[in-house]
Amino acid sequence: MKLLASDPSQWFSGLEDLLDFGSACDEIGKGIALIAMIAVVGIILMVWAVSAVCKSTSTQNIYLKTKQAAPPNKLSQADNASLATRQVAPPNKLSQADNASLATRQVAPPFRTLTGHEHNVHSVAFSPDSKTIVSAGDDKIIKLWDSQTGTEIRTLTGNAGTFSVTFSPDGKTIASASFDKAVRLLDSQNGGEIKTLTGHQHYVYSIAFSPDGKTIAIAGDDKTIKLWDVSALTAS
Repeated sequence: MKLLASDPSQWFSGLEDLLDFGSACDEIGKGIALIAMIAVVGIILMVWAVSAVCKSTSTQNIYLKTKQAAPPNKLSQADNASLATRQVAPPNKLSQADNASLATRQVAPPFRTLTGHEHNVHSVAFSPDSKTIVSAGDDKIIKLWDSQTGTEIRTLTGNAGTFSVTFSPDGKTIASASFDKAVRLLDSQNGGEIKTLTGHQHYVYSIAFSPDGKTIAIAGDDKTIKLWDVSALTAS
């Protein structure tokens, strides 16, 4: 080492070397200190970040819990009162006004019953003026009734049993579809037969006049519908 040199002038040179060594140590120490400081700051930032995440999660859980509906037994008195008003009262708890309203909606019983047929009645129809009712069925008779009083006006015989009966639009003619594959046109005033329409190969189930009364349609069990010119039939 230069400090051991015999020349004192070289001592200062050796001292400078020693000081240079001390400066190097200081630089290393500063580097270590800087690294340690960076590590501490990193740890602090990491702890802060973890704390922030935990706090956010806790806040979300509290928010979610506040949004959950309270169980039925934990509802407030105001909530229970509100729910009670929304419940529908059972039938036996309806008010007198409600019961009266329901009573007015019930269908009234028939005000009149017409009797006189001896077997099943298959068809009934009003006259165009609504004053007369015609009925027919399995007992092979057609009956005319006063619709206002229910009194029997007339009984027409000679049918083989009737599936369908109706008035013409002018009310002058009654058409009846019979079991014998024929349709009979009858005078509604005296019951006299005007015309018998044949041509179906099986039972005739349904008859209908057109609104203008010029055509009559007949449907049967033979899968056909036949149309007839009423004016030609009554003229002959």
